[in-house]
Amino acid sequence: KQWYQRRVRVVSLIKECVGGDPVAAEFILLHLISHIYGRKDEIMAIGKFAVNLTKCPNKSSGFVDCLSTLFSSVSEKTFLLPLTISNLNNSTLIPKKDYTSN
Repeated sequence: KQWYQRRVRVVSLIKECVGGDPVAAEFILLHLISHIYGRKDEIMAIGKFAVNLTKCPNKSSGFVDCLSTLFSSVSEKTFLLPLTISNLNNSTLIPKKDYTSN
């Protein structure tokens, strides 16, 4: 019962960020708790639940800031990268493993 109440509270917090959409909130929660449990041919990650949100509110609504704050409060591996032409043209968007530290 405690876990159910906590889950309801977390979904409620996420719903506030996504404009009250309960389905988007559930999908985001599933994304947050998913993890990679294997790799196929060292390329394809198996197990990670990816989410693509569409028709999001405009920048002035605070949607991105709210989700960014939410994600950074539950995960230390969060980074907000503004989707600009400059960032898309000049940034390396492929992760690179550091074998000496990992």
